[in-house]
Order: sequence, then structure tokens, then C-alpha cells
Amino acid sequence: MQGNPDNNYSVKCPYCETVHNGPVSYSFPDQAYVYCRKCRTKISINPDGGEVIAYDVWREPNPNLKMNYPGLYEPKNETPRFTPSHLFKAMYKPKEAFVELYHITDMKIGIMLLIIFGALSSIITFLANQISGSNNIAVGLGGELPLSWVTLAIISLPLAILTSVIVSWLSAKISEFFKGRNDAEKTIALMGYAGMPGFIMGLASSIVIAANIAQMPDYSDPASLDIGALLAYAAVMGAIGLVSLIWGLIVSGCAVSVANDVSFGEGVLCYFGASIIVGIATVIIMIPVVLLMI
Repeated sequence: MQGNPDNNYSVKCPYCETVHNGPVSYSFPDQAYVYCRKCRTKISINPDGGEVIAYDVWREPNPNLKMNYPGLYEPKNETPRFTPSHLFKAMYKPKEAFVELYHITDMKIGIMLLIIFGALSSIITFLANQISGSNNIAVGLGGELPLSWVTLAIISLPLAILTSVIVSWLSAKISEFFKGRNDAEKTIALMGYAGMPGFIMGLASSIVIAANIAQMPDYSDPASLDIGALLAYAAVMGAIGLVSLIWGLIVSGCAVSVANDVSFGEGVLCYFGASIIVGIATVIIMIPVVLLMI
């Protein structure tokens, strides 16, 4: 631990090794303490000598700390493992599922699931574009590249996986604005289990496209357009998109909320803000790539 006369110290938590930078509280003239912002461990320190005297892994409540999920701070020696049942439970009871997953999953499992869902989503999007006769595949927000398996393997698939990881990491960073834990590893671990709604709604939209491909209007002949059928198709696709957006925000928001110990609303804001930032950045980065491939 390092400190200075202005009461600003740098303290490393002995339990989770998170570094706390800032002022400490005094319980006695010769003893101070600080609560770890990540694991909420109470760390007692000697302000003169700079050494850690003792640490107490969440046994004494701190009234100044906001805790939405106090049970998460109880030390548990669980072996990380993949539990398929939680993939489905996260769809209808996300908060309960993520609280249960908190001590039994890790970042490796989360990244594995993000890769799987990223691959499945990219393949479904590719096949949907092929079925609809489109010559391009969407990349990021508003970007398009020529449709091919090469584009899918080299650009679309890696970009989908990388985007998911970055959104998870950035969501954790944004949680600090709400006094969250900024736990990127646990956010990625839980976000892996949040991919099922997006996969299901992507599959549903592809099925709708495949079912209506034979009835798609010929836009080159305005006289043959069936406005009623066109509006019905647009309404169904719009409804799928809206459900996908709301469902995804709820599940992903819960994942960010539990991982960083912020409220559900704050978790949604963190995830939504991170998605917008990454989406805009993706468009800016992909512009020269698209221009090169045109």
C-alpha cells in the first residue's frame, strides 16, 4: 500500500487483488480501512506504515456501499463448468439464472459461448441473405460487404465475435459510472449465456424470409405489387425485430447488472450504451474495408 498526507492511498485487495485508489476511512487514529470496490472485502491498514493489517471477506456490512446482490460476495470454491440448463433459464428468468451462474462460470466459458453464438448468428444471416437473393451481407450498423463464404469466414464471423467481447468489456467499464464493480471478466462470463434470445429471433426471421421468398414482389413491376402482403410481411419482420431488441436488452442488461452489482435499469443502460458506441465504431472502421471491396 502507498499513501500520502492528503489521505489518498493505493491499496491492493489481498482477496481479489483489485487496486483501490483514493481516500480511506479511519476507525482509530492509527488504523484505517477501505472496502474493495470489486469484492467488497474490508481491508484494515496502517496509514503510517502503509501495510495491510487484516482483511475481512464481507462479514461486516458497509452502509455506504450499494449492494443489489449481496449473496455474490460470499466466498465459494466452485469449479467453473458449463451448464446448458442455464442457457434456457436465462431466457425467461435471467436475473435468477445469472445469480446462480455467478460462482460456477468463468471468462473462458463465456468466450466459448460468445464464439458459438457469433458463429451461428453469422451463418444464419448468411443463409438468410442467400435465400432472399441478396448479394451483400450486413456488417456492423449499416455496413455491407459482398456476400460469400470468404466474407463470412474472414470478416463477418470474427467481427461478430470480437464485437460481443468488446461490448461486454465496455459494459463493465460503463458500470463504474453507477458505482459498479467494473468486472469485465465476470461480465464476459455471464454475457456468454445471454446469446440465446438473439439466436432464436435470428432463426425466426430467417424462417419468415424462407417462407415468403416465393411470394416476394417484383419491385421492377409496380403494377404487380401486392401492398397488403408487403405490409403484412413488413409488420411480421418489424415485430420480430422489436421483440429481439427488447428481449436482448432485458437478458443482457440482467447479465451486466449481476456481474457488476448495479441495478437492472443501470445494467440495461450500460449494455445499450456499449452497443451504440461499438456499433458506431464498427461503421467507422469498416468504411475503408467496404470501399476497398467494392
